[in-house]
Amino acid sequence: MFVNIIMPQDFETFEKISDKYKNKKNDNSDLIGMITELIGKVNFKIAIFLFILSIIIFSDSFVELFLQDIPGAVDDTDNPTSKGTIIQLMFQTFGYIIIDLLINSDIL
Repeated sequence: MFVNIIMPQDFETFEKISDKYKNKKNDNSDLIGMITELIGKVNFKIAIFLFILSIIIFSDSFVELFLQDIPGAVDDTDNPTSKGTIIQLMFQTFGYIIIDLLINSDIL
């Protein structure tokens, strides 16, 4: 009463799959490949100059020499207020724009 029906196979065997990918180049789809590709795209010259600029802008010397002259930028204990922090971030942003322009135009 049982009829043996042969169904077509709708999957590939392991050998066919492994042959398909055997000659394929590394397309950086693994984690280490993606990380190294990401690190390779970082512009370290801009990162170093931005780090140095940030150290200068967020230092106590900058606060004492520059921010104290702006009303409301520094509180009684010589710490920047919200207004002072926004001014520091504006200087950092303008500094980044200038550094980026200088590096992209091959001046630095």
